[in-house]
Amino acid sequence: MNLDKYFEEDIIKSLSGKMDEVKNFLKKDNIKITPIYPDIDDFLNLKSGIHKSFYEISDDELKIYVNDEMIGIIKEYINKNALSLDLPETLTENLDLKEFKNLKSLSINNDSYSHDYMTLDALDKIINETNLKSINITNGYQLDKEVSGNKKYSSVFGILFHANYDGLNIESDSESIIGSINIKCNNLDELKNYINYLKDKDIPQDCTISIRDKDYNDIMSQISIDNERKKISIQKHDIKEIDTILSMLDINLDEYKVNARIENKTYDGMDEFTKKYNDKNIFFNYGVPVETSSKDFANMRHTIDYFKSLVPDSLSPFEKTMQLYDIVKTFEYNESSKDTDDSRYISNIFKTGNIVCVGYSSLLSMLLKEEGIKASNISISSSGYGHARVLVKIDDNK
Repeated sequence: MNLDKYFEEDIIKSLSGKMDEVKNFLKKDNIKITPIYPDIDDFLNLKSGIHKSFYEISDDELKIYVNDEMIGIIKEYINKNALSLDLPETLTENLDLKEFKNLKSLSINNDSYSHDYMTLDALDKIINETNLKSINITNGYQLDKEVSGNKKYSSVFGILFHANYDGLNIESDSESIIGSINIKCNNLDELKNYINYLKDKDIPQDCTISIRDKDYNDIMSQISIDNERKKISIQKHDIKEIDTILSMLDINLDEYKVNARIENKTYDGMDEFTKKYNDKNIFFNYGVPVETSSKDFANMRHTIDYFKSLVPDSLSPFEKTMQLYDIVKTFEYNESSKDTDDSRYISNIFKTGNIVCVGYSSLLSMLLKEEGIKASNISISSSGYGHARVLVKIDDNK
């Protein structure tokens, strides 16, 4: 049942004699209107002449029950030269914001009269009808999913909230998620803006900051900053982007350990990165279950590229396979007495000189794949002993 329609005459009667106060309030330069939410008892009390719940006014704020009658009154008498407006969503939807030429500030609160979520249409209306660069949404008002999923939208949310839609900044007093900050952005420029925004905020020491790109569900495109445990994780970025991100964060890297997930390939700027961060705790994960220092990763890539340079392009796939096999055989078999990983993972092998069957197969299959030859590691076991080999598929007409 639409209660305000059913009791419309009683509501209007309850506000009679108050309209002069309302109209005078609407002449202010700074106007704040907050909706009142009567319940069924408030409506029934109208019959007894009790109507306090439908109207409260002070120097700074008008609290009133927002129905169609009141919307019409406000539209007619509100000061079109107002500097700031703090209004329920219903009023914002019904006002022609183009009329407010001097408007400098707009806050929108949840009135439960229309809906609890700000839509794309509502945001586009503000952008198209005003020159505002920012708005506030308050009193539990939130953004619709179609907004947060839009490519023009980016945000930082959690223990605080700040968003941007198509150049319009959006602040909110929504309840926070204690202990975390999540940043959703579309590019590194937006990330820089949010990092700068956070610098002025009082961020708790135990707060974890997570940063994702526009495809929010893609956890492979994420940056995580754990201030309590002094850890930074960066996933799916190239080395130049990692350098840019670390510079943006403005964090004392002497106190943090950085782990970055990258592809196993040679990057432009790799040596410059290694030189710049040589004394920092920066480690790469290139698809194997061990961490590799940025220096060891660069050395690995240079060695791989050198081995590949020894294989002429004129060779057939089979000839390339045999050439690379001969190169890998030059490593002398030796199991590390300190750490078995030193004999099994390529960056460790190049660093320590130790290698066993898993290392041979890993190195050979990597070299073959980078030469465009299909290869994969296989493991076999017999009588409790395991062994690793390489399975190669060669198409060669030579």
